[in-house]
Amino acid sequence: MKNQVNESANNPNNSLKQLFRIIYLNSFELISLNIFFLISCIPILTIPNAICSLTKTNLDLSENIGANPLKKYWKSFFTFNKRWLLSGFSYITAFFLLSYGLAIYLSTNTSATLFWIFCGFNILALALLIMVGFYLFPLLIGTELDQKTVWKHAFGMVVVEMKSTFALFSVIAALWILCIRFFRSTWIIFILIAFSLSSLIVIFYTRRWLAKYFPQFRNADSND
Repeated sequence: MKNQVNESANNPNNSLKQLFRIIYLNSFELISLNIFFLISCIPILTIPNAICSLTKTNLDLSENIGANPLKKYWKSFFTFNKRWLLSGFSYITAFFLLSYGLAIYLSTNTSATLFWIFCGFNILALALLIMVGFYLFPLLIGTELDQKTVWKHAFGMVVVEMKSTFALFSVIAALWILCIRFFRSTWIIFILIAFSLSSLIVIFYTRRWLAKYFPQFRNADSND
């Protein structure tokens, strides 16, 4: 029986069906979480807690743990956690610096080869940082590891699960590119579901990969 369960969990078709089922059954919660997340990010200082709270809530949804996800989001959001804040601010600072650098590159009108080489490195660094974030925040929530170790393992997971991580990154990037490309007609998606849905898709898969390498990986407050 256990082998059947494991086989089902590792079957891409079954996993996809399970993901769609979670999205379908929690559509209202995902819309509410997206709105709550956007509101939570208005004060810049609260962005780390907003990301970690969204991660924790989606971990619960993906594992079908507990009830009242909206209540749990706010409970996590108003919980002070030094690891969340320090790692979150480090990640967000790096993200904004790389994004700002990329914006400068793309707004500059030049054909210099060296310039575009540096632009390429900036794009690669930003993509790597985003993929590291796929594992960084679940590890902050699901383990008691110190910050340095969490960062090290997050980078390590990107390397170990490179193919799977890049495939997941490509799916999320495609969704966002489509939304941004047609922003005038799809802006409501950003308000209603873009962030919470992206987070759920990422966590649904990365939690399984993390569980393979970290037996201690768990949703720390799953019994709340």
